[in-house]
Amino acid sequence: MMGQISEHLEGMEQDSDLEEGASVQIVKPASCLPGQQGSLSGHSAIPETATSNPSPDQQGSLPHPQRFSLSQTEMNPPEIHKVVVEHVVKTDTVPAFRLRPFSGKIPKPANKTDYETWRSHIELLLADPNLAPLADVVKGLGSNTIPSIYLKVLDSAFALVQDGEELFAQFLNTLQEPGEKPSAFLQRLQLTLNTVMKRGGILSSDFNKHLLKQFCRGCWDSDILNKLQLENLRSNPPCFAELLLLLRTEEGRQLAKENLMKKHLTASKPRAAIATSSRPRAGYCFKCGEDRHMSAGCANPPNPPLVLEEKKQLQKRQQAWDSNNKSSN
Repeated sequence: MMGQISEHLEGMEQDSDLEEGASVQIVKPASCLPGQQGSLSGHSAIPETATSNPSPDQQGSLPHPQRFSLSQTEMNPPEIHKVVVEHVVKTDTVPAFRLRPFSGKIPKPANKTDYETWRSHIELLLADPNLAPLADVVKGLGSNTIPSIYLKVLDSAFALVQDGEELFAQFLNTLQEPGEKPSAFLQRLQLTLNTVMKRGGILSSDFNKHLLKQFCRGCWDSDILNKLQLENLRSNPPCFAELLLLLRTEEGRQLAKENLMKKHLTASKPRAAIATSSRPRAGYCFKCGEDRHMSAGCANPPNPPLVLEEKKQLQKRQQAWDSNNKSSN
C-alpha cells in the first residue's frame, strides 16, 4: 500500500514538472520578435492550457495597466490659482455677522433662533476686538439700563458736537449739486434740517418755512420753481411730503416731455437727410428714354420725345433741390 502511495505522489510531481516546463516554454515565445510569431501557430493548444492557470511567477511578469501622470500645471491651473489667491488668500474683508433675533415664542418660528444660540452669539459679539470702542462705552451701563440711556451715552461719545446755530448756518449754505434732481435736493435739505431742529437751532413750528425758503434759494432749476409757483407759497408753506410729491410729479412730466421730443426729432432726422443728401442726377437712357440702362449699350430704337420728357422732369427736380438747399443755408 505504501509503495502505491509513493508511486502516486511521484506521478503527481512529474505532472507538475511537465506543467511548469510547458509554462516556461510558452512564456519564452511571448518575448519573441513579431516575425517569429508565425512559428508558434502550431502550438495554439499549449498556450490555452498554460495561460488558463498562470503560476505566481507568471502573474508577476504580466504587463500592468499604463498609468498617466499629471503635470503641476494640469493639477493646479493658473486660472483657478489666481481666483483662489485673489478671493480667498488676499481678501481682507470680513463678512458681516448677522445676529438672528430671539423672540421667546413657543414653538420657535422658522426665522428665529433659540435662546442658547442667541446668547452664544451675544457673547461672541461682546468679545469681538473690532467692537472694542463701542463696547467699552456701553459695558458699564448694566443689563437693567433702558434703551434711551444707551442712546444718550452713545450720542455723547459719537454724535456731532456742533450746536444748533452752527448746523443752521451750514444748512443755509446748502445748494443743489450739479446733476442732482430737485426732489433729491429737497430730501437732502430735510435730513440736514432735522438735525438742526434736534440740536435746538430752529423751532419745530418753523420747519416747513425754513425748508421751502432754502429750497427756493438753493435750487437752480428755475423752470420747476416757476411752474409750481413755489415763491408764492412762502406765506403758507406745504409740509415736506406735499412738497416732495409736487416736485416728483413735475419731474415726471418734464421727463415724459423730453422723451417725446427726442422720439420726434429722431424720427424726423432721416427724412431731412434723405431730402438733402445729394443733387438729383439723370437715371435714364439718352437714346430711348428708358430707365436702368445707359445709351452706350442700348439696343432699343431712338425715342427723342421720351428723352425730352425725362430731361424736363430731371430739371424740375434739380431746381427744387437747389431752392431747398439755398433756403436751408
